[in-house]
Amino acid sequence: MKQKIRRLMIEKRKALSVDEKKLHDQQIISKIRSDKYYQEAHSVAIFYPMTHEIDLLDLLKDEKTFLFPRVHGDALIFYVYDKNMRFKKSAFGVNEPISGMIYKEQIDYMLIPALAIDEKKHRIGYGMGCYDRFLKNNRPKKVVAVIYPFQLIGHIQTNQFDQVIDGYVKG
Repeated sequence: MKQKIRRLMIEKRKALSVDEKKLHDQQIISKIRSDKYYQEAHSVAIFYPMTHEIDLLDLLKDEKTFLFPRVHGDALIFYVYDKNMRFKKSAFGVNEPISGMIYKEQIDYMLIPALAIDEKKHRIGYGMGCYDRFLKNNRPKKVVAVIYPFQLIGHIQTNQFDQVIDGYVKG
């Protein structure tokens, strides 16, 4: 069932026009910036967008310590962003930091990618489980997924590994 939802959502994202995507991305960024938890956060985990994924990189203009994930084995490690940071595409197609300072504190605010979210705040990601493992062992103070309107669905069947998020921002 999750695989079917993943394929459907990827196709729906691909179907967005450039203008629709840009409008939704701007709405999402605006809503994040107005979130009191984001405003109060010092450290913010963000992700580098893959093709057709929500682009949050405009947030890097804000006065925060931004963190980008990199997969090491089956774990996520977050690196502190700086303007000279270089990225390399992973085998999965995600731009990850090549090097930098590893962030070892609790993350204040995590923006997490999702292919679908349900009303009980269950999330479908890409199926690797990296974010679920990270959330289980290193829970940030606030975990917020970002989605397009069609990515909010009625129900997601979960298993014991799936982690519930704190909320979502919908464009």
